[in-house]
Amino acid sequence: VIGLSWRGGTQTSRSPLRSIGLETLAPALRHEGVRWVSLQYDATSAEVEALERAAGVPLSHWPEAIDDYEETAALVCALDLTVSVCTAVVHLAGALGRPVWILTPRGPEWRYGLSGEKMPWYPSARLLRQARFGDWSDVLSRLESDLARFAAAPGARR
Repeated sequence: VIGLSWRGGTQTSRSPLRSIGLETLAPALRHEGVRWVSLQYDATSAEVEALERAAGVPLSHWPEAIDDYEETAALVCALDLTVSVCTAVVHLAGALGRPVWILTPRGPEWRYGLSGEKMPWYPSARLLRQARFGDWSDVLSRLESDLARFAAAPGARR
């Protein structure tokens, strides 16, 4: 079971640079036996339903678990993995020592550093970085292949 957050921040905190539309993420999310859970604080039922309709990827969403950060923490602890853009859920998963893969823009905020796959304060975090500004294709390709390996690993819960 994998948690997903695809949008982070506001206009003033560079949301357009660090967010990825669900329709763009859809091809990377199609893996037999993987169950997805939304960790998106502002997800709408329309976009979640559109993902399932268009791509065949069901995404469970429990707004009440996202509205209460203690419940969000409990949910993150129950997941096998969190996949997220640069947003608060990254720091929650990292602080809890839970595995988190971060889809990182070319020019991230300071806390994500400028290079490498690791964050010094979250050993369980892994950064998947854009090679070119505004182009998520390399990140999504890596995500898709890494998710395939993750889903096929012995002991992966489905």
